[in-house]
Amino acid sequence: MKYAIAVLTSTSAILLLVLMAMLLRTVGQSGSVLVTRGETGVNAIVDRCATAMRLPNSSMIRIATKIGLRLSGRTIPAGRYHAGPADSQLDVIMMLVMGKHEPYRKVTIPEGFTMFQVARRLAQRAEIDSAEFIAWCIADSVRKRYNVHSPSMDGFLQPATYFVIRG
Repeated sequence: MKYAIAVLTSTSAILLLVLMAMLLRTVGQSGSVLVTRGETGVNAIVDRCATAMRLPNSSMIRIATKIGLRLSGRTIPAGRYHAGPADSQLDVIMMLVMGKHEPYRKVTIPEGFTMFQVARRLAQRAEIDSAEFIAWCIADSVRKRYNVHSPSMDGFLQPATYFVIRG
């Protein structure tokens, strides 16, 4: 009986060492993933991380993330998650479980700003491409969506303080 316990214990220890060695491997490349508000599919989020960061053990990361979330009673909060080449796969798991995403940027749009001034402010404070923002403001689909019968969204952009995820 003692021999069986010793073999089981040493096998478990070896398995744990192999698992840790796999998780401590660094990610394949820098990458980031945007998790939107209300998104709850852990598998889909981890799969996007695996693709963006070239994670070699996505199924193991998926399982470990689910276990971590269940044990902590958390969900993956909305935000942009970024891993660099020096980060390990374990860092990615902890980032998702602990909700360590890039912070939101606080951007205040004063009353009277034109869409060009808003674009400039967003580029400065939230790294949003100003040309893309202007293109969004004049897009037919956007104007139809918001029922704007004008050549652009200029004059329809609400002055307020926004918390924006980096572009």
